[in-house]
Amino acid sequence: MPIVTRHGGSVAKSHPSPLTPPPPRDPRKPSPHPSAAGRCPRQRWCASCCFGSGSSTPSWWGWTLRGKSFAATCISPTPYTWPATAADVHKFPMTRKKPAPRVVVQRSRNNANRRLIDVVPSTESRRELSVRVNYDGYSKHKINPRAYKLRPYAGQDEERTYCDAHANFGKENLDRIPALLVRGVMLGLWSAQTSGDVPSLLWTVAENGWIFELRITNADQAQYHGYPVLPGDAFARHVLNRARAVAHDEREFPVDKDSTARSAIAAAEIFYR
Repeated sequence: MPIVTRHGGSVAKSHPSPLTPPPPRDPRKPSPHPSAAGRCPRQRWCASCCFGSGSSTPSWWGWTLRGKSFAATCISPTPYTWPATAADVHKFPMTRKKPAPRVVVQRSRNNANRRLIDVVPSTESRRELSVRVNYDGYSKHKINPRAYKLRPYAGQDEERTYCDAHANFGKENLDRIPALLVRGVMLGLWSAQTSGDVPSLLWTVAENGWIFELRITNADQAQYHGYPVLPGDAFARHVLNRARAVAHDEREFPVDKDSTARSAIAAAEIFYR
């Protein structure tokens, strides 16, 4: 049975194993760590002891041969088991878990290039777009994208706004989206910027007072994805001014076509006051 020297000078017997310890380090070569006494068999350091504690010196008690892998015994409550061969080391990289997304109350900056179209589009143009417009979810604006059967967003966390976390607009509200899209189109809440023959941005107002901004996803299919406009966004005032003016004009927006539009705008004026 091989005998392995423990850190501190004591001796410990290991379990039988066909593996043999690596040869001693050449003292003429520099050590890969400030402390050479606690080197692990593969010259890799315990993440729990060295990096987890923020210490520059490892806290090894020793190491033993166990079965087909090297097992490091240290002061950490969760010791790390090393691969059996040097080739296996690269199969077990130390991964870092992505931090949970932040739910901001107010964004540090907003898109200054947003601008409503100067003149409300004609009734015919609005009716035509209201038939074409449709929605497709985007995981970037869902704090729990798997609940919507979407793959988690892998991009940068840029002070995102979330339909579910901010506006409490969950998957049970998805059936309301077509009506909200039509409401925004018929209220003339179009952006001055266009993508092909459709506006790059649309806005709509929900019954609970939240304003949603809708960004083009596929211009050929008039497909949009949306996210809430936070209360501190000054652009909300421009949206509400346009929505109020159109909603109270019977020629532009017949009340019988959307009976709750005016109450939604009133709720938004209080919410974004």
